[in-house]
Amino acid sequence: MPRDLRAHLADIIDACNAILEAVADLDLSEYQSNRLIRSSVEREFIIVGEAIAALARVSPDTFAAITKARRIIDFRNQLTHEYPTVDDAIVWAIVETDVPVLLQESPLITKRANSSKCKPICMTLQYLAFRSGTGNHSPCEHNAVDGTLPKCSHMRIAEDSAY
Repeated sequence: MPRDLRAHLADIIDACNAILEAVADLDLSEYQSNRLIRSSVEREFIIVGEAIAALARVSPDTFAAITKARRIIDFRNQLTHEYPTVDDAIVWAIVETDVPVLLQESPLITKRANSSKCKPICMTLQYLAFRSGTGNHSPCEHNAVDGTLPKCSHMRIAEDSAY
């Protein structure tokens, strides 16, 4: 069964957070001298690129809403297939400049994707709460009789929030 676009967006958010966590309190020279950190960051970038490539297939409009989406996929391809040519300074620059933009955009894009569907956003919030260890989120109750999806408090918060 194909994954929902929200799952791919959650993967992007999760991978970007992992990248930032891996490089926290490091500078470029410390990054360059630590192969384990470099490998971790590059692996997370590969996940981001794969998730964005999947979005291109399952939701071209969502793909188009992501800044530099095509370049992110190209970067993933370089990391995977042309790894000897990877420049650590370029990776570091992407960490510093592009990851924050992607982290800012992804929740907004997720919000748009969820605008009329309560249950998927609750499932995404539950997944993110589990992955981040920040708490628990229980899915909302949905009306199984007539199939309606009443808005839960999270949808109301998301609609009122500017992120």
